[in-house]
Amino acid sequence: MSEKKPAPTTTQLIIWAIPAVAGLIFTLVALVLHQGVEWGLGGLLFGVLYFIIRYGSQTIETPDQ
Repeated sequence: MSEKKPAPTTTQLIIWAIPAVAGLIFTLVALVLHQGVEWGLGGLLFGVLYFIIRYGSQTIETPDQ
């Protein structure tokens, strides 16, 4: 029988969220400076996808081979 994986710790969640937060800050700064908004949105998208992939890989259960 498979064991249930432990939930991600708060530290892991914070570390995984760093790229998304950095992308959000970069986007807000780019909006204020009126330059590089596309780069900021791209960074934000990368950060959000990175968080989703890391969180999903931690919680998904795969069968033993």
